[in-house]
Amino acid sequence: MSDHGPRFTYSRKSLSGLLKERNPFLSVFAPEIFINRYPNEYENLISNTKKLLTPMDIYRTWLDLISLEKSGKKSLHNDGRSLSLFSEIPMKRSCAEAGIDPHFCTCLKRTKLQINDTTKNIANQFVNFINENLLKDIKHKCAKLETSKIYEAFILEADLIKHQKFVDFITQKYFFQIETKNNNGGQFEFTVTEEIHKNDGTKKYIFDKRYISRINKYGRAADCIQKDFPSLREFCHCVV
Repeated sequence: MSDHGPRFTYSRKSLSGLLKERNPFLSVFAPEIFINRYPNEYENLISNTKKLLTPMDIYRTWLDLISLEKSGKKSLHNDGRSLSLFSEIPMKRSCAEAGIDPHFCTCLKRTKLQINDTTKNIANQFVNFINENLLKDIKHKCAKLETSKIYEAFILEADLIKHQKFVDFITQKYFFQIETKNNNGGQFEFTVTEEIHKNDGTKKYIFDKRYISRINKYGRAADCIQKDFPSLREFCHCVV
């Protein structure tokens, strides 16, 4: 099993590149003795090659494999999130059911948005989030970023997303692909949550570092923070 597809190639900005990056290759070889001894499990394994799978499912499958070897029965372990590849996985399993965040989900329907003042405002707020939150402790070492270009912006299909139940807010998620200035043309994908207050209609946008992906190389541009802040290298272009 590979950890991910290509992350920094030229084609990474395309939909095909996104799908490859989020769908790592997995190969399984079943020996003849397993096929003969556990025909139902093998049949499920073949069927599940066309289903939505996660690394958690692979872990659950290993538990089943150990249990089958010891007792001839599948593991009773159930964490409510992982499903064994030796069991039948639902064809219509959603990312929410599999515990996959919308930013990494390849199943969500996306509606393309026009690049207008609203999308430009969201992109600028994202760049400000990097400057004022992620890089706040190392501003003296890293260039201040600016929005350069919005490649694409999408609204994510709401009914397929596992929303929190807010009493006072309506939430919606957006997916952006942008380029920034002052860091060798850093290109990013990010998912942002919009909260709209039901009473007065005010909006705010919530950004999370976990749902940001750098999609082009940054090389040695962030060497000045590599030792103390390695997780921020994708955002920093050293000025010292």
